[in-house]
Amino acid sequence: MKENKRIAKYAVDTVWITLPSVIASLQESRSIQHPAKTILQSQFRHRGSNVTIVLLSAACIEGFLAECLESFADKLQAKETFAGRLNHEFLGRLATAAFRTKSDLFTIPLGKTLKNALDGKPIQKDVEILFSFRNCLAHANSVFYLHYEDNESDGMEFVLEGKYGLVRKYLFEKGLLTESLGFAESKITGAETCL
Repeated sequence: MKENKRIAKYAVDTVWITLPSVIASLQESRSIQHPAKTILQSQFRHRGSNVTIVLLSAACIEGFLAECLESFADKLQAKETFAGRLNHEFLGRLATAAFRTKSDLFTIPLGKTLKNALDGKPIQKDVEILFSFRNCLAHANSVFYLHYEDNESDGMEFVLEGKYGLVRKYLFEKGLLTESLGFAESKITGAETCL
């Protein structure tokens, strides 16, 4: 039934633009001391806020990229023409695309993937790490870390395994984490974290 009807109007209610204000609110609430029955409850609340901020930050980027891709297509073009069918095919693929597929869809309007378009620019690595972190969190992957005896300093060596380890290393390289008693301390929040 829809296939035979001409599209008269196309409206978009963009979701991602609402997320930065939620992120700002979460960041602000982290500095407020909330009453908690235990220190553990307070740590869980803080970690939960941080997880939500990472997830929403990735959603903002992904939503913005989808909007950029949508801007290349003419949504009102009739499906009876070759160009119209291509437009609607492109929009259909975009509607179901995961992040990596969205990057590949940039090949159609730009002639190269988003990764290749950003090649060598600092933001490329930032986005890759954010989405790696997001994927770990979105799939509720546990954080595994090992403590090794350090005979030289009479202490323990702290090692974080897997993708979380890559994220931690990157955050140290960017100066967003500093070492504190074998754990990492966030320069943003001042809180201890296992990352």
